Amino acid sequence: MLGLKNKDVYLLPHQQTWSEAFQNEKQRLAQLLCSFSPTIEHIGSTAILGIKAKPLLDVCVGIQSLATFDYFPFDKLKQHHYYRLQNVNLKDRFVMGRFTSLETQEKTVVLHIVEQASPTFMSFVTFRDYLITHPSDRDVYETLKIDLAQRFPSDQKAYTKGKEAFIASILKKAGDDL
Repeated sequence: MLGLKNKDVYLLPHQQTWSEAFQNEKQRLAQLLCSFSPTIEHIGSTAILGIKAKPLLDVCVGIQSLATFDYFPFDKLKQHHYYRLQNVNLKDRFVMGRFTSLETQEKTVVLHIVEQASPTFMSFVTFRDYLITHPSDRDVYETLKIDLAQRFPSDQKAYTKGKEAFIASILKKAGDDL
C-alpha cells in the first residue's frame, strides 16, 4: 500500500510491494525521461528492507544538469499524475510528486531530481547503502523514525528535520560529509 496525505506522518512495516512499485516507477520514468538519460535510484526508507517507513516512495532521478529541468516533458508527466511541489525550494534539487488525489494532496511518489555527479545524488545512495549493510545503525534509525512519527503525526517538516542530525552522522561514518 502506498499513499500519504499532505502533512500526515505515520509508518508501516516494510512491504515487498514497495520494491515492485519502485520498479514500475523506474520503468515509467525511464520512458518519460529517456532523452535525459536519467539514473534512477530507489532511496529513502522504503528502499531499506526490514525498516518501517512512510508509505511513500522516494526516488532519486539523476540527470546531467539541473539546467535541463526546464525542458522536462511536463505535459507527459502530468498525464501520469506527476506535479512539481511548489512549496519545496531546495538549491540542490527539484522535487516532484506523483499524486493519487490533488484534492487531498495524497502522494505515492516523491521525485528528487538532482545532478548525477552531485554530492546530493551520492549522499542519497550512500545513506541507503550504509543502512542496508549496517543493521545496528538501521535499527537506531528506525527507532528515531518511530519516535518522530509519534511526536509529529501531522508535521512532515518537523519529522524530516528531526532526522537531519542522524543522517549527517551516518554520512560521516560512511565517509560522505555532505
